[in-house]
Amino acid sequence: MPKYRAKTSNSYKPVPEGAHVAWLIHFIDKGTHLDRSEQYGDKEKRLGRLVFALADEQMDDGRPMTIGMNLALSGHVKSTFRKHCTKWMAKGFTDKEFDAWDERELFNVPCLITVVHRANDDGVFAYVADVSACPRSMVATPLQTADYIFLSLDADKFDPAEYAKIDQLSERLAGQIKDAVETSPEWRDLVAGGDQAEPEGEWHTEDPLPATDEQPVDEVPADEPEPELEPIQAPPVRQQAR
Repeated sequence: MPKYRAKTSNSYKPVPEGAHVAWLIHFIDKGTHLDRSEQYGDKEKRLGRLVFALADEQMDDGRPMTIGMNLALSGHVKSTFRKHCTKWMAKGFTDKEFDAWDERELFNVPCLITVVHRANDDGVFAYVADVSACPRSMVATPLQTADYIFLSLDADKFDPAEYAKIDQLSERLAGQIKDAVETSPEWRDLVAGGDQAEPEGEWHTEDPLPATDEQPVDEVPADEPEPELEPIQAPPVRQQAR
């Protein structure tokens, strides 16, 4: 299973190694892009980014630490994304069920992430090595505040307000994400459709969730560390999954 790393900086404190209870706060669909591999050849992949806020680790100012990961949003039974979702939701999806499943359910369910470190001449890097369900006996403390982002490039889920939230991230990270989004065929389809797709309605997490930057080492160049999050008034309002 690939690991995902967060590039360190002088002010960056990597997430400690080990297992951590976490909540999803960002789900970002970056669209389909060509992945070139000497081993596997050229292949199109739907790329995405997930960011987790840790319930058990805080920064010096008391806010939760965060860690992110980039991966392909593939529904294939052997894909990393589907394996993560299957363990996270503790559900053995059939292909039909997974295709119909609404990924926004991930915001409502805490997970257990495994973080490992690797050191090199540039510093210490934190990787998300695995994502799974929390044990029944484990208490997942809800977050008090978080800056939620759910960005899907599917026409029936795309919300311009969610896309605007990308600008809340660091300038470099926001630029990388927007460059990927706006060069994807999904974005071109949205723009070609006339006005940007209207959101289906307000959406919110089922639980009043009181409520770093990693890259798949073999897929996407490493980012800078996740910027500090600023609290928002409330999480997005949830709609019914279709």
